[in-house]
Amino acid sequence: MLNRLIDLEAARHLVRLEEISDSASKEFNIEKIMNKMQDDWDNVNTELKSWKDTGTFIVGGASVDEVQTILDDQIVKTMTMKGSPFAKIFENRISEWENWLQYTQQLFDFWIKV
Repeated sequence: MLNRLIDLEAARHLVRLEEISDSASKEFNIEKIMNKMQDDWDNVNTELKSWKDTGTFIVGGASVDEVQTILDDQIVKTMTMKGSPFAKIFENRISEWENWLQYTQQLFDFWIKV
């Protein structure tokens, strides 16, 4: 393996190989962050609970503050991520995720206002 690198004169391309490695690392970090954000929602449960004897319901389960904190944090992360030149490969996934977060925030805001 080392002989092959020597034969290919890999040292001559070291700068370019470092650039490629750096880009790949940054792309991988973006992918890990995306996966983590999606996984964060696995244990978030909300439900509608009966409010006294009024015949109406309120949002229950995960606390309202917890959901809003996750949403706010992830919307900021997603917007930041979109601005990264290393996110280009994930452009569609990031856009879909951003749309999901915004829709979820609007829906949740509507639920807690009613």
